[in-house]
Amino acid sequence: MRRSFALIITIVGIFTASPLGAAEGLSYIYRASVLTILEDNGLSGDPAPILFSPGFAVALPLLSFIKFEPGLDLYFTYYGYATDLGRAVPIALENRSAAVYGFMLNLPLDFSFRIAKLVGFHASVGMTADLRLCLVADGLDNDAQGLADATAQTGQVASYFWGAGRWLYPSASIGFDFPFTKNYFLGVDLRAWYPLYHLWSGENLPVTENLRFALGLRLSYSSR
Repeated sequence: MRRSFALIITIVGIFTASPLGAAEGLSYIYRASVLTILEDNGLSGDPAPILFSPGFAVALPLLSFIKFEPGLDLYFTYYGYATDLGRAVPIALENRSAAVYGFMLNLPLDFSFRIAKLVGFHASVGMTADLRLCLVADGLDNDAQGLADATAQTGQVASYFWGAGRWLYPSASIGFDFPFTKNYFLGVDLRAWYPLYHLWSGENLPVTENLRFALGLRLSYSSR
């Protein structure tokens, strides 16, 4: 019993002494990622968009190795509504209907540790709300250019995205970073989001539809 108690105290001491512990205060994180939104819509859509996605987060320490890391990631792309499929699909610039501004509100728990005060590793799990703003695409100024059809499709795209909980995504990430000054850390992370509505919407969707991945650089500043 004494040995077990001593072991527990030792483990707790290691974590509480970690440089990633709660004593370091808040961390501010800036991200620059390449976001891919997968799709499998045949001729009804265009290839999966590959988008630049900037982001920002704040890491709030909860325990020595656990942080709550709320953040926001942005993206922009064009969508149309495929009536034969009954869903919104990514579409190329020349066929644009709806301009979609994505605001991905991320609410993950981050688990992290550092080796020899040098390389840091982290992994997170959480939930994301993709708060999409859908507007009629720019440059369509008369019916000859498809303005009326684009307006109708934009309404359908917005209804589709905001219906049946299609804005809700579980998320996960892994990554690492290195310190390059006392308070700044630079690293890389890989993140993924799963379209949870596949489980209940009743649609006959491809497995990859709206599955997302992002790979990017991560710059963090610790206020400790």
